[in-house]
Amino acid sequence: MTEKQIVFGKSKETQKTKDLLDQIAQNKLSVLIEGESGTGKDTYAEYIFANIEESKYHLKIDSSILSNFVLEEILSKFPQNELVYLWIDRLEILNLESQGLLLQWINNCENNYKHIRFVFFSSSSLSKLVSEKIFREDLYFRINKIKILISPLRNRREEIAELVNYFIVNFSSKHNKNIQSVDKGFESFLYNYHWSGNIRELENFIERVIIFSKKNSLDEKEIPSEIFSPNRITRNLNIVAGIPLVDYEKEILIKNLEFVNWNRNKAAAILGISERTLYRKIKEFQITNPKFV
Repeated sequence: MTEKQIVFGKSKETQKTKDLLDQIAQNKLSVLIEGESGTGKDTYAEYIFANIEESKYHLKIDSSILSNFVLEEILSKFPQNELVYLWIDRLEILNLESQGLLLQWINNCENNYKHIRFVFFSSSSLSKLVSEKIFREDLYFRINKIKILISPLRNRREEIAELVNYFIVNFSSKHNKNIQSVDKGFESFLYNYHWSGNIRELENFIERVIIFSKKNSLDEKEIPSEIFSPNRITRNLNIVAGIPLVDYEKEILIKNLEFVNWNRNKAAAILGISERTLYRKIKEFQITNPKFV
């Protein structure tokens, strides 16, 4: 994989992360990568690996089967003294016994196998697991020398458009489509949706829409109806004591209308009320679409 195959957003946070990845690759360092599922942890590790300018090897091991491996047996599969990266995935599920084994591996490599490096992956905050006595503090301090924390996609929405353009080009080519544009309603949905599955969910969504699209542009009609299920809508309310219930009702109405680009039929379906009731509440709370103000 080369840098051209990896999309880095233009936010300051992501560019700062890319600079750190370059330094890790240049100095051939071990690293801990934390981020929610679907944020692209593997992609960042692949970028590091691709940009190390010497012979190297890597092996990915899931934490659920770590205890089945013997370090010396693993290393015997690679040329002696050449750089090897061991990718240890899903650290958050390691039981205490396996955590002790991993600590032994790290100590052994530092003392006897100095050509070995590690990339550690976790979808949960390991510092929080340490505070909850679920993850060993001594192990955490050993692997936390260099940490990359990948923010969820919902916290860097300014990168969604760039990612979408990248996926459209890729999947249009893959599925022999000719998608030329995206309309405002579709853009609004992409920007306002929660994307709890992060980049992976966005990527899968764009591919699905392109596969079934019969036009050269993507619009609201291409959005699968099940994505508007109430269970998939983010509940991002700032609850404060002393605030009247009606104020929260108005906020809920506005958030759901914005989510579906002010489509009353879809908003009513999410809210579990009739479109007529929604229309009455819009008038009652004097809610207006900012596009027409």
